[in-house]
Amino acid sequence: MRAASGKDGFTLIEVVIAVFMISVGILALLEAAGASAVMLRDGRLRTRASAVAASRIDSLRVVAASTNPTCTALTSGSASHVNGISESWTVTGSGRSRTVTELVAVSNGPRQIGQMSFQGSIYCP
Repeated sequence: MRAASGKDGFTLIEVVIAVFMISVGILALLEAAGASAVMLRDGRLRTRASAVAASRIDSLRVVAASTNPTCTALTSGSASHVNGISESWTVTGSGRSRTVTELVAVSNGPRQIGQMSFQGSIYCP
């Protein structure tokens, strides 16, 4: 049998340094996870905003086609939606086409994430 020599195992300073290094790594991972969650939430809201804009431009195309002569009922306006999305649109142009500029503001509670601009054209046959 071997007698214990006192040289086996780790010293206290080695253990403290290892625990410190692991703690720093875990904190970095937690920070990255938090930032990822914020970006995913903001991305979902931006996706909703682009869907709202596409829907508005499509509904204006339907209104333009349903009037006689075409495009006479197109007007600018604004609307608010649940989930912190508000929109305003401007219809410009004359003749055989109109340009729709859609501004969509996205907010998450008191924090406004951003305002996005979309543009579409409507053909008036």
